[in-house]
Amino acid sequence: MRPVLTILKKITMKKFFAILAIAGAMTACNNAAQNTEAKGDSSKAAAADTMKASADTMKASADTMKAKADTMKAAADTMKAKAEAKKK
Repeated sequence: MRPVLTILKKITMKKFFAILAIAGAMTACNNAAQNTEAKGDSSKAAAADTMKASADTMKASADTMKAKADTMKAAADTMKAKAEAKKK
């Protein structure tokens, strides 16, 4: 009975190590396959993207300020028209 248990333990350990080796190999190969970044300098591209986003933000801010100025001008014109209407 004892030799049968020893053989079963060896077979079980062999299967375990085989599965572990396959899983390790698949993990290692999977990480290498997913690396699709360009080999160039990524910091330059990131800086360019940041500058473009910053410029877009500034442009949007300027558009917002212009819209607020137009709204204030329209409100001032309305107040001026009301004041002139009361004078008559």
